[in-house]
Amino acid sequence: MVNNVQFEEDNYKSNYFSEDEKSSNMIIFVRKISGGLIKSEKQANYFLFLVALIFLFITLFIFFDLFNGVDKPPKGLEGENVEIYDEQF
Repeated sequence: MVNNVQFEEDNYKSNYFSEDEKSSNMIIFVRKISGGLIKSEKQANYFLFLVALIFLFITLFIFFDLFNGVDKPPKGLEGENVEIYDEQF
C-alpha cells in the first residue's frame, strides 16, 4: 500500500524563496529614480532602510525637542519679569 507512493522532487519549486519573484513597487521606484546608482534589489533595500532610520531620528529629535523646550520663555519676554500664577479652584 505504501510502496505505490512516488514524489516528483525535481519539478518542485518553492514560491517563498523563488529568485524570479516580482520586486515590490517601492524597490522598482527607488531603482528608477536613482539614475542607475542603485543596481540591485539588495542595494534598494539598504537604501530604504537608511531612509527609514533617518526619518526615525528626525521624528525622535522633534519629539524630544518639543518637550524639552517648554521651560523657555516666549520670544520677546527674555529680559522681563513674568509672574506665573498657579491658582487652584
